[in-house]
Amino acid sequence: MQSHRIRTGRGGAALLACAALLAACGGGNNSAVPSRPQLALSGTAATGTAIGNATVQVKCLGASGQTSSAADGSYQLRLDGASLPCVLRVNDGRGRVLHSVAQDTVSPTVAHVTPLTELLLTRSARLAAASAFDSYSDKLAATLSASTISKAQAEVSSLLNGTVDTSGIASFISSPLKVLPGDPHDTVLDKLGQRVAADRFAELSKLLASTGPLPDPAPFKPELHLGADSVTVPVGGTVALVASLNYPPNVRYLRPPLTWSVVETGAGKLADDGLGSRYTAPDKKGVYHLKASRDDYANVSATMTVNVIDFVPVLELSERAITLMPGQSHRFSAYINYPPGTSYVRQPTSWKLLEADGGSISIDGLYQAPSKPGTYHVQVRRDDFPEKTLTVDVKVGDYQSLDRYAMPLQYLGLQPERSVIKDAAAWSSWKKSHGVEAQTDDEVDFSKHMVVAIVWPALKQCGSAELLGLKPQGQVLQASIRIAAAPADTACPAVMWNPVWLLATARSDLPLQVVEQ
Repeated sequence: MQSHRIRTGRGGAALLACAALLAACGGGNNSAVPSRPQLALSGTAATGTAIGNATVQVKCLGASGQTSSAADGSYQLRLDGASLPCVLRVNDGRGRVLHSVAQDTVSPTVAHVTPLTELLLTRSARLAAASAFDSYSDKLAATLSASTISKAQAEVSSLLNGTVDTSGIASFISSPLKVLPGDPHDTVLDKLGQRVAADRFAELSKLLASTGPLPDPAPFKPELHLGADSVTVPVGGTVALVASLNYPPNVRYLRPPLTWSVVETGAGKLADDGLGSRYTAPDKKGVYHLKASRDDYANVSATMTVNVIDFVPVLELSERAITLMPGQSHRFSAYINYPPGTSYVRQPTSWKLLEADGGSISIDGLYQAPSKPGTYHVQVRRDDFPEKTLTVDVKVGDYQSLDRYAMPLQYLGLQPERSVIKDAAAWSSWKKSHGVEAQTDDEVDFSKHMVVAIVWPALKQCGSAELLGLKPQGQVLQASIRIAAAPADTACPAVMWNPVWLLATARSDLPLQVVEQ
């Protein structure tokens, strides 16, 4: 057999030394494995209305993933091993597809997906946003720098100038956005949808995808919008005056360039208390007018009608937020007062939904929740005094919390319990045995629902308990609960308490499983 001699010059000696000292050279099973970075993304998909229950796809450097948007358009996603920039796509499955880009140093990274971000990605990548998403690569990512995106936003704003004023949005991608009336970002999206038709939007996208120069921006069009076209004020009463203006590009004022004036002689007084303009009605009822004029564009003005009356209208709700289950019905009611000597065939109130997919509601307030969980909003308005409106937050989930029963129980020193109650007799017996007075309002419909009763072992007063969710998981109905003990360095009173959850949920034969997170 031929023998082989191993030669160990300086390089070979180094290799042998490394073999003997694996840890020093970074080898061996005990060497530390660096953890993969995690990127947190969140935002809202909207066009002025929420893009709810839609697929959200994300492509980043090193990783990709997808999730779904909630009913209000919000989404959250975490990606292991991902780094910025990322591109995003939202598809609601009904032909509405929008894109965005994330290039941020703040954690968690916020990346909304809207028609504005569609135009922004198009300009940043110099190709159609859909193509940028489909062909995303390291080469394309290198072009999506923060400076490129900032310049692209300025160019999109310039192209929209004269159609929609976007100057109030610092970042199309990350400035706060809630799909609610009055939200500045949402208001711009509403105007964009109203003023830019689909064919015009396609033309703008084609212009932004080109490498050539953009056309000169359209001339600035000054706007003045009143908070309300009419108000009702009692004799001698005072009301704040609200108006919104747009501003020429790159122009700001120390104060809004706006002046209010009273049209008729003896129609009341105006004052500025440092927080804004206020109007005080005269001591004589009647119909008067106030005029708002722009100081920088004298020909732009708007007029408000003021109804000065002896009567002060009231609109009140017994609840401003409720929790319901999918498909559950609930009747809303409003309290109003009536002008002296006035009567109506029906209460002059109207109810409506602020989201298209928020369920259904009759004109007299009978509401049925949608089949999909989410947060929705119901608005009531006085028909006789239209400026009087209120909004109710409606959370639709897998269960309804029966807080009116649970809260009185939490300091009674109860025995731990996990029960499922499936009929009215058992429910009545449970309440009686736990010292809860019988109530008939909003009782549980046991033909469709059941009650889950969870009593947790006693905690110190400084401890906390939170229900994270209740829903079917495989072959069990799982309740997830987070318990936080009192901090070791906190002096807590000796009082102990039992966290109690009473939850109405859809009828099920699945066994109850309580999991502590």
